[in-house]
Order: sequence, then structure tokens, then C-alpha cells
Amino acid sequence: MSRVIIVYGPIGSGKTTTCLELAERARSDVAVAGIITKRVFVGEDVMGYDCVNLSTGEAFPLVRLAGELDDPDWLPLYLEKFVFSTSGFQRANEVLKTSVASFRQPRLIFLDEFGRLEERGEGLLRGIEGVMGDLRGSDVAVVTCRTNLLNTVEEMARSSGHEVHACQPGDSDELWAHIGEALGVDEELK
Repeated sequence: MSRVIIVYGPIGSGKTTTCLELAERARSDVAVAGIITKRVFVGEDVMGYDCVNLSTGEAFPLVRLAGELDDPDWLPLYLEKFVFSTSGFQRANEVLKTSVASFRQPRLIFLDEFGRLEERGEGLLRGIEGVMGDLRGSDVAVVTCRTNLLNTVEEMARSSGHEVHACQPGDSDELWAHIGEALGVDEELK
């Protein structure tokens, strides 16, 4: 049965770092796809987020601080602090759409992250819903979210017919045990 692993926690708790560790750990044994959203810094200050396509390693901008860009592609959707790239989100959703269809099984697909935009029906929601609807067999999706959105993501996964496991970031060995079991990957090899 397909499985959704939800990695939840507050901003800066290590959700993305944990996903990157898991993706690297899995690459030699399974198809790894999906997206990771990484913070972009100027010095020690966060200036935005880039999306990384895990299939290609290519990164492209998603979110920047408001006032940094004067371009019609960048919209202040609802947060005054940030602007959002329309083309970046379209591209990220397209990466997610093709994540399930274009890879051999078993597949490990990362969906980083389900946030406030997705809760409002925007952002990456279309791509996340597409992946959830297309998972089959021993596929595993790893979804990140903040703690307050955990119930929403669990319900989405369960209503799509997937086994669900939720955990906090940090212990990649524990997470790998769940992923490896679902994918049929020998844990001893890692």
C-alpha cells in the first residue's frame, strides 16, 4: 500500500534538512522525485525560498522579500512580508505533476511544503493533490508541513487511500525505517 510520511514542525525545525538527508540516502535504490523548498539567505537574513527539482537538481525562485523585485510575475498574495513568483509556482506544480508519471517504481516523492498558501487553495496545492491521487503500489510521498496543518495533511492523505505516518524532523534513521519498509529497500544496505 502506498504511504505518506508527514514531517511536521515549526519554521526552522529541520523539515527540509531531514528531507534532503532522506533523498540522498534513497537515491541509489529508488527513484527520487519531487521538490524541496530551500531558504535563500543574504548574510544571516532570509530573503526568500527557492524550489529544487530533486530529479534534476535545478533550482528556481519561488518566494522573495517584498520590495526586492519590481516584476509583474511576483505577487503579494496575502503576506505583506513576501512576494510570490507566479511562474515559479506553475513550474513547481508541473514538476510535481510529472513526478509520479515519469519514474520507475518504487518511487519516493518529496512535497516540501504544504503551508498557508496550500491551505487557502493556492501555491503547490494542485501538484500535491496530483501526487496524492497518483501514488500507487509501494510509492512513498514525504510531505512537510507546520504543526498546525498536520491534521489537514493527514486527512488529505487518508482520503486518497494512503497509509499515513507522521513524525517530527531530525531522526532520519527512524524515518528511513518507515520509508525503507514501504519501498522494500533493505535497511542493512544503508
